[in-house]
Amino acid sequence: MLDLPDFEAHLNAALAVGLVETSAAGYFVSRLLLPLLADILDLEKQQAVYRLAAQCLYALWWENDYAIRLEEHSELSRIIKLSGQLHIYSQVTGVLANRLYKQCRYDEAKVLYETLLPIRQALGDRKAESLVY
Repeated sequence: MLDLPDFEAHLNAALAVGLVETSAAGYFVSRLLLPLLADILDLEKQQAVYRLAAQCLYALWWENDYAIRLEEHSELSRIIKLSGQLHIYSQVTGVLANRLYKQCRYDEAKVLYETLLPIRQALGDRKAESLVY
């Protein structure tokens, strides 16, 4: 489990009311919860929630020897983008775009490359400008 104060208690409470579900692969939060969060939390608090989720998933799936599946990789990219951590988003999503390209999923890869170009330019990463579609 994560090393966060009262994490286990919060997880059990979320499981009890159906906000978090379990599967053979682990825990997940339904995207159906997002509109509810939008009504309850202001934009700054929403971003803080996404930032915490992104940090936890990044540490769990990206910074260790875990063989991240494509679906997890896509979800990690999505959560990091919502968290506003553009430097990490650029790294994770760049690898995802290359992964999709290698699997001949060219349209999906192109959308990600086009999304990444202005972000990488804003971050000062000029090598992204040389990508050819």
